[in-house]
Amino acid sequence: MKYPDDFDTPTFSAGRHLASSRWVATSIMIVFLSIIFACGILLWAQNSVRVHPFLVSINNITGQWNLVGHHHDNYISRAATYTLQESVVGRFVKYWFLISDNDTINETLWRSCDRQTECSPKVNSDLISDTCAIYCLAADELYSSFTTNVVPQYQQNVVMNDVWVIRPNSLQITPIGETGIWQVRVDVLSSLNPEPIKIIAYANVARNTELYPRTLGYYVADFNAYRIGQ
Repeated sequence: MKYPDDFDTPTFSAGRHLASSRWVATSIMIVFLSIIFACGILLWAQNSVRVHPFLVSINNITGQWNLVGHHHDNYISRAATYTLQESVVGRFVKYWFLISDNDTINETLWRSCDRQTECSPKVNSDLISDTCAIYCLAADELYSSFTTNVVPQYQQNVVMNDVWVIRPNSLQITPIGETGIWQVRVDVLSSLNPEPIKIIAYANVARNTELYPRTLGYYVADFNAYRIGQ
């Protein structure tokens, strides 16, 4: 006979209650084990999830947007000085090869400013509202060379309605040793050229915390760019 199921008799009135209690206890144990199993699955799933951050780059002139840096590789740890110099070089290259169809924007980006006030961290650093973009990132000699040799050529491009902007996902910045010299490869998109202009350049980064507070003292002391390919 099966106990206590088969003992539901007048002489053993507790048999039915014992059977019910056993069924309840068994059900609770099953639910408890199910909860433990579900928690284990959740913890495993949470630890298996990887975050893949990416940036959306929006061209303020053309309105086009691109995904930048959407990689699935492992994260790489960089020193603060490395990151700061790389950031300065990247911003400098974007401004150097930017030609807008708006004369006001060009004049705003190319003109000189007072380093202590207009180049301070308190000034808005947005691409369109950023005044003196080249001046605030370059040495005086380099900026003088830019206004003397580069700006006149860019003004001719403006007359021809030639708009320039770099392709963000083509920008490659590589350090050369530990001397502050960086190699840059980038594609420049021209509104008059169906093919991108491939550029290789070399930037020398130096530091002066008093004159370049916006970039924590880092600035481009020398910059040489060459067109490759066509």
